[in-house]
Amino acid sequence: RGKPVVLNFWATWCGPCQRELPALQRAAEHYDGVVVFAGVDQAETAQTVQRYVDKLGLTFAIPMDGEQEVGERYGVLGLPTTFFIDERGVIRSIWMGEMNSVTLAENIATILR
Repeated sequence: RGKPVVLNFWATWCGPCQRELPALQRAAEHYDGVVVFAGVDQAETAQTVQRYVDKLGLTFAIPMDGEQEVGERYGVLGLPTTFFIDERGVIRSIWMGEMNSVTLAENIATILR
């Protein structure tokens, strides 16, 4: 609570996830200090994820959800799925599937109001 959050569920083997991660990284840099970004990896080893994060140069938080407990709590049915949460902790929108930078910006705008 206190800052808006973009919470993205992903995995290294997910093609749509791979394609949208660079847009998430650019947005995380653009909104640094204003919006918190977290990319929750689903059911992979830390070593696999760290190699991928290093390869892409991701700097936002990448929590591990090895048992998919967090994904289950959020009702994630497929990857990628992204939740846009306002500063009060209210989920304002959910995007299931790959986002481009325009879709990402439009959804971020809903949590900055």
